[in-house]
Amino acid sequence: YQAWNSAYPYLQLAAPQHAISTAPDERRQQRLPGETLLASYSLLRACLRPVPTGKVSLFAAIWERWKQACGYRDFTDLLTDGLALLPVAPRRPQTILIDEAQDLTPLQWAIIAQWSHHARRTIAVGDDDQALYKWCGADATPLLTAPEANKTILPHSYRLPRAIYTHSLTYLAKIRTRQPKVWEPRASVGICRHVGAHWKHPDTFLTRVLDAASEPWGTCAIITTCGYMLAPCLAELRNRGLPFGNPWRESRRDWNPLMPPQRGIGAVTRAL
Repeated sequence: YQAWNSAYPYLQLAAPQHAISTAPDERRQQRLPGETLLASYSLLRACLRPVPTGKVSLFAAIWERWKQACGYRDFTDLLTDGLALLPVAPRRPQTILIDEAQDLTPLQWAIIAQWSHHARRTIAVGDDDQALYKWCGADATPLLTAPEANKTILPHSYRLPRAIYTHSLTYLAKIRTRQPKVWEPRASVGICRHVGAHWKHPDTFLTRVLDAASEPWGTCAIITTCGYMLAPCLAELRNRGLPFGNPWRESRRDWNPLMPPQRGIGAVTRAL
């Protein structure tokens, strides 16, 4: 990104860490000139669509020429190379397994279709009700249009209690195109409450969190749609001196402030 921005300052791109750590609504205010063009070009490529004449095509020509001169390949290049150069999957697997299949783009589906011709079976696992990446080209149509005889609907959830299950059915009924599913929640009833809070103002729901944490089990999980939405809440927890952590994502140090550092002596160790 630094090399590109130096060569084309009028088409600047944000560094990856900036794109990850900044919320989408903030990024719209800070979006650099080249970001919109690169996003549009990448989306067209992921959807296997031609690039129309205009600003995007001019950007695409500059982008491709720059990558070739520098010997770079972007993520979409790796996929197009796979489609063009790998008619058979590496090591010729007999069974191809696809997880989170609702998040695959048409380009990725094309690779899977090509590889499937040389395998005995292809199993795609996904949920069209969780298709959250349409904005970057994801397409769950192959899941929806597969022959019914080839589909298996898992009949039971071991995670959702009945109250949340009932609420989710009401929400999912608003989706026009989806795979009908019949399944059962777990035995516990659970509670579903509408707090009317916003992730930017954690003080509106932290009272509920503290009430739940005071229950006999003593913990409460805070789950958001995207990771950046946790930042204000974690900052407020720090301000209040309330411990928190995520043992399943130890690599996120900002989510595990009490974890000993990989090197040296941390503040927690000094305090102890």
